[in-house]
Amino acid sequence: MLDSKTLDRLWSCHSNAVRGYLVSLTKQPQTAEELLQETFLRAMRSFPSAMLSEGDSAARGWLIRVSRNLFIDRYRKQEREKNHQNSHGLEFETIDSVLDAMVVKEALK
Repeated sequence: MLDSKTLDRLWSCHSNAVRGYLVSLTKQPQTAEELLQETFLRAMRSFPSAMLSEGDSAARGWLIRVSRNLFIDRYRKQEREKNHQNSHGLEFETIDSVLDAMVVKEALK
């Protein structure tokens, strides 16, 4: 578990970048903020302390990866709920196709 000083340093160095990434994924600032908070809760619980010696880019990469996984988990949950409520048997896009489209869009910027 990270100490509060280290967590504060991670927050001050990386929270804006992670927030921006999450807003670009969710298009909803409130949802992005919820995922940001959960990302840093995960960091507090399980951030690999050895990574601190690897520099800021390694820490930011870890935080981005965690935030992406949280986004995917939330998206999948929403899709399951939609599918459960869907009584007409309509198919929805898979998370992989959505993420592939997002990666291509970012690469073309």
